[in-house]
Amino acid sequence: QLLNLKIEFPKVPEAPAVAPPRPPVTDAEGQKILDKILADEDRVRRILAASGIEINRGGVVGGRRCQTINQIECTNVGLLGIKAIEGLQRLKVACQCQIIVSGGTEWFLHGKNTTHQPGNPVVDLAKGGTLETFIKNNKTGLGKDSKRRTLYFLDGGRFLDEDYKHWHVSY
Repeated sequence: QLLNLKIEFPKVPEAPAVAPPRPPVTDAEGQKILDKILADEDRVRRILAASGIEINRGGVVGGRRCQTINQIECTNVGLLGIKAIEGLQRLKVACQCQIIVSGGTEWFLHGKNTTHQPGNPVVDLAKGGTLETFIKNNKTGLGKDSKRRTLYFLDGGRFLDEDYKHWHVSY
């Protein structure tokens, strides 16, 4: 019977995706989706703050949130997918470095076919020396995306070296 060991881990329920139309058919429809994100914003910010994860645009809990469709210079994390939250928490523990979310569920700032949508396990992280070094030194694999940009695989996440400012991360 010792050889027939079976370990089962309980599944963590994912938040249902509230995917906006791409792009929203009207500003009013998009604003309704953004209002749902805003209703969940403080909860997710508190979870991230308790884990030592920062959000750009002016602070961890208070920062500048997108209040209206097509507002710029803002970041939202309300309705961020549970896999992204858990992945960020694991990354913080493993790296012991500064982690700053620079893109979340504000889909309207990310282009027509973006994966930055409510319920999705996708975030952008600000690049920084220690985080960058950690990702590159601890990767479990490398790859390329369709645009031939480098992908780093680490702890269930795909870290896309998207540009000089940030990592695009999918858990």
